[in-house]
Amino acid sequence: MQIVMDCQFFRFATDLAGPADFFNMSQSRVEGKEDQWYVGWSNCEGHTANELRKHYKLPYFLSPELDHGKTDWIYMGLPGPGAPSHIDHVPGATWQAQLSGEKEWTFEAPPECYGICTSKMKVRVKAGEIIVLDGSRWFHETHILGKNMSIVIGAEFY
Repeated sequence: MQIVMDCQFFRFATDLAGPADFFNMSQSRVEGKEDQWYVGWSNCEGHTANELRKHYKLPYFLSPELDHGKTDWIYMGLPGPGAPSHIDHVPGATWQAQLSGEKEWTFEAPPECYGICTSKMKVRVKAGEIIVLDGSRWFHETHILGKNMSIVIGAEFY
């Protein structure tokens, strides 16, 4: 993980060191003709966040009265490994909208749920679908399925 001006860049298992490497990637690599890649970043620059939010609406099932995070998250990658198993360090739940591609999530129950909950579950999210999760409590990992690039946008809510 790299932090640039309070923004986070997750390079996961790629050799992309930061946003500059990502945005200067060769067209051949973007198209999947070179090494596989999967990255995520927080959009925490005010002007850019305001511009991005002009292009999407809050999911219909979230009340406008909820406190919504000031930071949007974007995840992109080619078919193959996504994020390895981890816990998020955010104060609440998040929603993630799958804009393109298909992603499989694997969740592992938190310790307080062992013996009560299913210990592991898998969920497939297709383009046009939204997943809501508490990634600060459930270990989770992702894998990009199919042939299309995965593009996801999301945010926290409390």
